[in-house]
Amino acid sequence: MPRITDDDKRSRLERIYLLLKRNPRGLTEAEIADEVNIGRRTVNTYLQDLEIEGKAFKDGIYWFPLVLKESQLRPLDLSPEEAVTLYLGARLLSKQQDKRNEPAETALLKLANALKADAGVGAEIEQAARELAQRPVQKEYQPIFRDIVRGYIYRKKIEIAYRPLNWNKSFQTTFSTYLLEPSPIGFSTYLIGHSSIVDKWRAYRRSGLGWGITMEAFHLEQLAWCGSRWSPSSLAKR
Repeated sequence: MPRITDDDKRSRLERIYLLLKRNPRGLTEAEIADEVNIGRRTVNTYLQDLEIEGKAFKDGIYWFPLVLKESQLRPLDLSPEEAVTLYLGARLLSKQQDKRNEPAETALLKLANALKADAGVGAEIEQAARELAQRPVQKEYQPIFRDIVRGYIYRKKIEIAYRPLNWNKSFQTTFSTYLLEPSPIGFSTYLIGHSSIVDKWRAYRRSGLGWGITMEAFHLEQLAWCGSRWSPSSLAKR
């Protein structure tokens, strides 16, 4: 069978995505394959591509669309002081990450490209991206990072298998992430939100997690605490 062109593949991906958007209650892989008249193995590959792109997710045997307007970096009009503030934030990010994080690298390069002409700090931000690229690769890290971010952005609960420090086994809970907070010490990032197993607020360290996004959405309700400075020690931990 001749290999399809990139344009044909993109067209197929778009068709499948539009099909999912027309069926928000979900479709099985077989139903999608029948609808678009493409083999199931190929459809499975395309669905995984859409999942990586943040356009679809799977719950059980069903595939669902994820609809979120693409974030775009608009023209920036920055004073020198504001530009250096962004540079310092980029440096902190590169120091806080102990594993390779390609989405963060890409974001820094886009920011560097936007700032290079006018603010004069683009090269330094590019250097921060290069430093991130030298971090060791951990196979599970980026899928975990992706699921955390998508659960947070799309307001989807995530099923967590969490193993606290010095525990021999993990426990399972459904978690609603209200805030992501980098630790001031070390390389950890904390998920702050509501844990179903105790029906209370908890802060869980990212490195102890394994999960997948579930279908059920949640709504932010109590946000007064977001205005204060969080530290992981200020929350109860299981």
